[in-house]
Amino acid sequence: MNVRAAARDPSKLQIMYAIDETLRLPETELPWPAGFEGPRPVRTGNVAAPQLQLDV
Repeated sequence: MNVRAAARDPSKLQIMYAIDETLRLPETELPWPAGFEGPRPVRTGNVAAPQLQLDV
């Protein structure tokens, strides 16, 4: 993958992106749908997305 295409700037490379290339992935709880095999609440986004990841 081309780093500049993914992050637009190598210093802003993230661990994940939305499929529509959204860079911010705030975590949100959706209380109305049930998750796989019924658990609730369903969460979208990822609160850990802006963290610096030093492992692989």
